[in-house]
Amino acid sequence: MKISSPMLGITIMLMDRSERPFLKSFKKPDNPLFSFDVPYVENPAERQHFDLFRADPEKRKNVLLIDIHGGAYLHGWRRNNYPFAQVFREEGYDVICGDYRYVEKKAKTDIKTEVQDLAAMFHYIKAHEGELGIAGDSWAITGDSAGGHFALLFAEILCDENLKNKWGMDANLPKPKCVLINCPVYDFQKAINGNFTKAGRLRMFGEAVNDKELIPYLDPRANLKSLSIPLFFSSCYNDFLKENVVLLEDDCQELGIEYEKVFLETRDKKIAHVHNIIAAELPESRQVNGAMVDFLNKKA
Repeated sequence: MKISSPMLGITIMLMDRSERPFLKSFKKPDNPLFSFDVPYVENPAERQHFDLFRADPEKRKNVLLIDIHGGAYLHGWRRNNYPFAQVFREEGYDVICGDYRYVEKKAKTDIKTEVQDLAAMFHYIKAHEGELGIAGDSWAITGDSAGGHFALLFAEILCDENLKNKWGMDANLPKPKCVLINCPVYDFQKAINGNFTKAGRLRMFGEAVNDKELIPYLDPRANLKSLSIPLFFSSCYNDFLKENVVLLEDDCQELGIEYEKVFLETRDKKIAHVHNIIAAELPESRQVNGAMVDFLNKKA
């Protein structure tokens, strides 16, 4: 069955409602190491900000981890990733949780807009690294679900001068030390061509999906050959996107890309799509996040 526009609307409504209790209960810590609601463009929209969690000075590794949240391209918020971000902050990493505008017909935003917003965030971080008090060239990128798509795509872009030029990114942006993704969208072209009605595809990705020349540049699988840094990825039996990591592992082996994979075989229904982000306290989530920390310690 292909996904239609009304089906997407119901899913978004239910997911949005599930976020509200957490957002209402969150209180910003009174700590100068935390910076909230940093705008990365002039005259920013609500979703053109990031938050910065600096590590405690005695633990600090002088490495910046940039986290891109998921949300099916249509919802989500950086605050939902705070518990996940804290795992890495406590290990000595500075962490940025970034937002981007969603696909929305009324606002005339699409998946290309999301990539452009994230590119603007990367540029801002580099241009303001001194005043932000963060590492200049020691970056790592992470993301989950749709954010995993974007994290891998930007890792590929930052490894390839031609892709940088395509997306209008500055040559001085550093190549990340590594990239870490959880339950990602990887085979983007297969997803948009096989899983949606025409209306559902437009609802989820916007008008950019009609640009046949652009689509390959939005597809991490089409650009994996550009990746020249170590890659970590995770999934689990109950992850509805688990086929993506099977393809990703096959492609890494064929291309000779250095990678580490964690795949949890448990049938426990709590261990499902992006469990280590939304339920970071679970033992299995701690297992995945611990493996990510170990990977960062070795590669970054």
